[in-house]
Amino acid sequence: MKAPIEVSSVSSSTGESIEWTLITVAYNSAETLERYWRTPNVPGVEWIVVDNASTDRSAVAAERLGARVIRQPKNLGFGGANNVGFRASRGRYVAFVNPDVAVNIEDLPRLAQELDRDPFALISPQLTNEDGSLQANGRGLPYLFYKVRNRTNPSRLHGSYLHFVDEGEVVPV
Repeated sequence: MKAPIEVSSVSSSTGESIEWTLITVAYNSAETLERYWRTPNVPGVEWIVVDNASTDRSAVAAERLGARVIRQPKNLGFGGANNVGFRASRGRYVAFVNPDVAVNIEDLPRLAQELDRDPFALISPQLTNEDGSLQANGRGLPYLFYKVRNRTNPSRLHGSYLHFVDEGEVVPV
């Protein structure tokens, strides 16, 4: 059963309550957005795409896919563009989502639950590859040994440096 998205008291100009803002920085990302963005427009979730002065059709593609697009006249870099999106966000919760990520809307309430436990937390869901295999998206302490081993033999670092989680599990990184 899919969990409903509960909305907070934050409202848009149309009166719609916004629980989540998903922010994507695009730079010549039209094809990537079209390939990965499968998230439907859902009440309570806004998607902001900050177009970082793309020369392709990224902004048009994002608008067609349902995003609110903020076009930048110059490339602000990844961090600067995320800051623009954050300042424009209206959600109670904010997620920074790369263009090559397909968001599972049903996971947002669980992420919100974890954020409610610690309002200063940063949370990353377990990422998966297109074939369903898990991506390591948590890291241990950045000791030089781990960094070198990660480049030469990453499978030896599972659990010590590269972190994976089982469904429902929470792992501090």
